[in-house]
Amino acid sequence: MALGHVASRIDTAPDPDGVMSTMGTELNRLEVNSLVALLKPGSQDLAIQYLSFESKTITLVEKLVKIKMSDYRLTPERYYFYQENIFDRRPIFTTEPILNVRTMLPGIPDGIIRQVGRSIGVKPETKGIYLPLIAEEKVLGTLWMWGENLEESDLPAASVFATQVAVALENARLYTITQQLAITDDLTGFYNRRGIFELGRREVERSLRFDHDLSAIMIDIDHFKLVNDAHGHSVGDEVLQQLADRWREALRGIDIMGRYGGEEFLVLLPESGLSTAKRVAERMRQRVVDVPFYTSVGEVSITMSLGVALLSGKIMSLEELIEDADKALYKAKRAGRNRVAVLGE
Repeated sequence: MALGHVASRIDTAPDPDGVMSTMGTELNRLEVNSLVALLKPGSQDLAIQYLSFESKTITLVEKLVKIKMSDYRLTPERYYFYQENIFDRRPIFTTEPILNVRTMLPGIPDGIIRQVGRSIGVKPETKGIYLPLIAEEKVLGTLWMWGENLEESDLPAASVFATQVAVALENARLYTITQQLAITDDLTGFYNRRGIFELGRREVERSLRFDHDLSAIMIDIDHFKLVNDAHGHSVGDEVLQQLADRWREALRGIDIMGRYGGEEFLVLLPESGLSTAKRVAERMRQRVVDVPFYTSVGEVSITMSLGVALLSGKIMSLEELIEDADKALYKAKRAGRNRVAVLGE
């Protein structure tokens, strides 16, 4: 009944991380710890995706074993029950989960192993259940549960629960992909216009609420129609794809890059004032104009104009911020193109 309640909660989670986090929180209420490791595509290795402990506990374990959880891989040799769990797809019950901890950490002294075990709640009286995560006949990975109150008679219910977790994970993954496709530009991989406005409005709201800087860069490729007219749209697409790759190298993970339309692009820079945004814009410009693009018809060179604007007291919406960036862009064009312009400078 308790696992059924947990399963009903995870069905409402909107993404895979939400599924695992909800599952872990609910299992902790039953005094059961948990770990989820998923198979890497095209590999037999499992990557740890979730561990039901506070970040300080995970950090302590990482310091003890000198391995980052995000980098750690569970190979068939490092997972005591890999054959039964992943290959044979069988649930496992054990009264000695410390054996698995020891197998996971070859070469680590026994004293450290015991300390790691205590940190994650593996005591002499702890029992463990290891469950394959199977959805649509495909093994996604494994779910581990351990605690003092688990019994071998729990295996049937736990196996049903693991199936529900696997289905919830797969559904959430597919939903996330569908949502991402709906707001992503196919050619460049940047956000499309819809994605820009969805994420941009949230960023504007956050910046206004916490009084943080937010800058925008509006970009237009100079005379890009000439490239399409001279070489065809397929070559133009090659240029845009390479251009997107160069810009990714110039931006941070928190920056929002979108294809606003045709050859127009918009970048939102959280926590960035005008001077920073101007430097970023110049860096983006140089990455495009300094090196030609190598296409199926040979080298193609382009330039671009960029306008920079800042969210300020007189601007209270994303639309107004974009409008100011657009005005700055046309200022750059009027000044001769192939340059960065800031409104008011």
